[in-house]
Amino acid sequence: MPAARLFSALAVCLVVTAAARAEIDPHLPADTQTYLSVNVRLALDSEVGKEQLIGPARDFIKQTEPLKVALDELGLDPFKHIDRIVIASPSSNETDRGLIVAYGTFDADKFKARADKLSKAGKESMKLHDVPLGGGARHPVYEMPLPGKELSVFIAVKDAKTLLISPGKDYVVDALKQARAKKKPALKNKELQELIERLDPKQAVSLALPGKALAGLAGLDSAPPGTGDALEGIEAVGGGITVGKEVRLDLAISTKAEENAKNLRGVLEKGSKLAVGALALLAEDRKELNLLYDVLKSVKVIGKGKVVGVSARLTADTLQDLFGKGG
Repeated sequence: MPAARLFSALAVCLVVTAAARAEIDPHLPADTQTYLSVNVRLALDSEVGKEQLIGPARDFIKQTEPLKVALDELGLDPFKHIDRIVIASPSSNETDRGLIVAYGTFDADKFKARADKLSKAGKESMKLHDVPLGGGARHPVYEMPLPGKELSVFIAVKDAKTLLISPGKDYVVDALKQARAKKKPALKNKELQELIERLDPKQAVSLALPGKALAGLAGLDSAPPGTGDALEGIEAVGGGITVGKEVRLDLAISTKAEENAKNLRGVLEKGSKLAVGALALLAEDRKELNLLYDVLKSVKVIGKGKVVGVSARLTADTLQDLFGKGG
């Protein structure tokens, strides 16, 4: 089956209507191979988010002093000012590739003040790049070296609602230029672009990636027999997580042939049953294992033709047992 038809079948399996079709992010790099979108606002405003997620997340920030100080100086409250985060990366293993786009409410003046403060603290703490965007337009891009690593992070406040972050300066500059041109991104992987555009925008987490991105899983010690062959047959994976009264995972996996789909279903079904059996003996007194046990018990694997569907869920009761009351 041609790749375009293969991805169309995947889109149908995801049960996404034309009305729910998401607009592709205008900042996506052309070499995007793995796409992840996290709707922070939707997740935090859900029942699960309000009761289970916000409390632990606030405690983590309070206990991480450098992060708390930086957020305070920037006037940035992640629970109020960040709405959505998009992460795009290529298939390359190079450390300076990929882009993070954060949407929300950002104060460019406070970012500049923070950058000025760090610049005065030391020559290598922060650099300002005044980059040309064409047509006489220029934009500030901040370079922040990562402590203990030969790597920097480049940050640009595109506007009051958009923050661009990347370990590669060219990714940030290209995203600024692309958004300024107001042209729809054209990914090199056209089928992946089609899949991204068909992801459900109502999901708290959305994911799209080619099958080759899963190749490393075959080498895991815990991988069931036949995992390598099953993974090699995967063409693409798409789907995400819906958050409401419970948390639900829905994935559609497109394979190269019906035989590949059959093998994959077998590996997934056998692997989940083995894991459930093992965890039943270990999870009784350990909350984190209890959570995994409940998730694996809920796993359902279905399939038709070359597409395999996988679903799992976490009930409100399970989350309550794990986290207790949040807030």
